[in-house]
Amino acid sequence: MLENIKFVQSFFRAVRYNGIWKGRDSMMKFKVAQGCCFCSECLFACPRKAITMDKNGAHIDPDKCVGCGMCADNCASEAIVPYEA
Repeated sequence: MLENIKFVQSFFRAVRYNGIWKGRDSMMKFKVAQGCCFCSECLFACPRKAITMDKNGAHIDPDKCVGCGMCADNCASEAIVPYEA
C-alpha cells in the first residue's frame, strides 16, 4: 500500500514539474505570501533554483519557477502558496 502511495505522489510531482495542469490554460506558479520561518527547506527542494533568501525571507523568481510545487510541499511554515500565472 505504501508503495502505491509513493508512486501516486511521485506521479503528481512529475505532472506538476512539467507544468501540466489538467483543465487549466495557464500554468500555476508559486509565491511566498507571509510567515516565512527562514528554514531554507524550499531552497533545497526547488529543482530550478528559483528561490533566494534574504533578511525578509524567501523569494521566488517567477521567471525561473516551473510550477512544480516542491517548495510548497517542503515549506515548514506553509508560507508558499500557488497562483495562476
